[in-house]
Amino acid sequence: MLELIAAIKYLSWDAIESRLESHPEEAGEIDKFGVTAIHHAVRKAAPIHIIRMLLEAFPEGLDLSDDMTGFNALHLVCERMYKSNSKSKEKKKIKESKSDIGIDNENENENDTKMEVHILNMGIASRGNSNEITKKQSQSQSQAVLVHGCQSTCIIQTMLAINPGSARHACLEGRVPLHRAKTYEIARMLIGIHPDGLSVRSKNHYLPLHDACSNNSVPADVVQFLMEEGRKRQVGIEYCQNKFCGGVLVKDLHGDIPLKILFRRIMFGNGKSLTTDQTQVGGEDDDDDDDDPQWTKLCIVVKGTYLAFQSFPESCKTDSKSVSQSETTVPLVHAIIACGGHPQIVKHALKLKPEEALLRDDRGRTALAVAASKVDTPRETIQILVDHNQCAAKMSDEGGRLPLHLAIESGRALNNGVDLIAHAAPLALQTRDMETRFYPFQIAAVPNYRWDNTSIDGIFQLLRSSPNVMRTYSGDGER
Repeated sequence: MLELIAAIKYLSWDAIESRLESHPEEAGEIDKFGVTAIHHAVRKAAPIHIIRMLLEAFPEGLDLSDDMTGFNALHLVCERMYKSNSKSKEKKKIKESKSDIGIDNENENENDTKMEVHILNMGIASRGNSNEITKKQSQSQSQAVLVHGCQSTCIIQTMLAINPGSARHACLEGRVPLHRAKTYEIARMLIGIHPDGLSVRSKNHYLPLHDACSNNSVPADVVQFLMEEGRKRQVGIEYCQNKFCGGVLVKDLHGDIPLKILFRRIMFGNGKSLTTDQTQVGGEDDDDDDDDPQWTKLCIVVKGTYLAFQSFPESCKTDSKSVSQSETTVPLVHAIIACGGHPQIVKHALKLKPEEALLRDDRGRTALAVAASKVDTPRETIQILVDHNQCAAKMSDEGGRLPLHLAIESGRALNNGVDLIAHAAPLALQTRDMETRFYPFQIAAVPNYRWDNTSIDGIFQLLRSSPNVMRTYSGDGER
C-alpha cells in the first residue's frame, strides 16, 4: 500500500510530515498511473513546507513525469495558481515566521500578503544568475492572485534550486514550463534558467507567447516581458539587420500569429462577445475597460505586431520613419486596423481613445486612411470610422492623398467602403490625386497590380457623381 500517497490524497498533512520523517524513502512512491508523490502533493495544493520536505527527500522526483500528460511537478505548479490547503499547523508556522520578520497578526488577510511578498523578495534577492529587469505592474491583479502567485513562485524557486534541468522538460504536447507561466516573476525565473524556452514550439507550433495570448489568466506584464526577451534573444523572424520580431509574427500550426489568437479571446472569451451592442471588453462599465487585463494585453501585442509589420521585410531599409516609431508613439486605433482587428474591437478602441480618430501616424495618415488603404479592411470598419468623425474623410496624408484615392487604388469596390468615404467627402470626387494626378474615376479605371479590379459600373458611378471633372477634357480645357 502506498501510505504516503494515500495520506496526500486525504490531505493529512500532519501524517505526511510524520511519515516523511520516519520513512523519507517513500517520497519516491509512484502509483499505477506513473504519478509521483510530489505530483499528488502539488495537485492537492499541499502546504509549502510539505512540498519542500518531499523535494528534499526525493529530488529526483522533478525528473519524473506522469504517463497521461508528460507533466513534471514544475509543469503542474506553473499550470495552476498555487493556493495552499494549509491547516492549523501550517498557519502556526506562518504566524511564527511573521513574528520573526516583524509583522503583526491582527489583520490576517493583509499580513498574509505581506508575508508572501517578503518571502518572494527574499527568494529573488538570493538569485544572482538572472539579469534584473524592470517589472511593469498590472494594476488589475487582485490581492488573492498576488498571494497565490507568490506561493507558486516560492515553490518554483525551490524546485529550480534543487533541479534546474526541470525547466527544460517538455510534456507530451511539446510545451516547457515557460509555456504555462502565469506571473512575471515565474516567467523571469524560468527564462533565467532556460532562455531557449522562448523559442520552443509545441506540437501545434505555439511559442510561450502564443500560449500567453491564448490564456486569459496570464497578465499583460508577462506578455510584454516575453516579447521584450524574445527580441533580445532573437526569437522569431529576423526582419531587418539583426532585429527580430520577438515571436509576434510567428505562425502556429493553423497560420495564426499571437495577435490573431488574442483577437479571438477578446471577442469571444469568457462567454462575452464584442459583437453585442454594448461593445464590452470584460465588464459593463466603459470607464473600467481601460484597466481590463485582456485589453491591456491587446494594446501591448497589437502595437508590437504593428511595428514588426511596418518594418518587414524591406521597408526598414527605405523608410526610416517606420523604424523610428516605438510602442508608446503608435496610435492604438491605427495599429488595430493595420493588423486586421475586428470592427467591434476598432469601435471599442475609439470609445476609449476618441481623439485618435483624427490623429495622424508617422506617415500623416488618419485611422480612416489606414483602413482605406487596406483592401481587406471590412466595410463595417470604414462605416464606424466615418460615423465617428466625417472630417477624417477630408484629411490628406503627408503626400497629399485623400482616403478616397487610397481606397480606390487599393482595389476596393464601390460597395466596399468607397461609397461611404465619397458620401462623407463629396469634394474628393473632384480632387486630383497628388501622386498620380488622376481623378478618382481614373484611378478606378487602372487595374490593381494584384488583380484587375476595374469595374465599368464603378467607374461610371464615380464619374456620374461628379460630372464636372469632364470639363477639364472639353474644348480648350487642360488635358
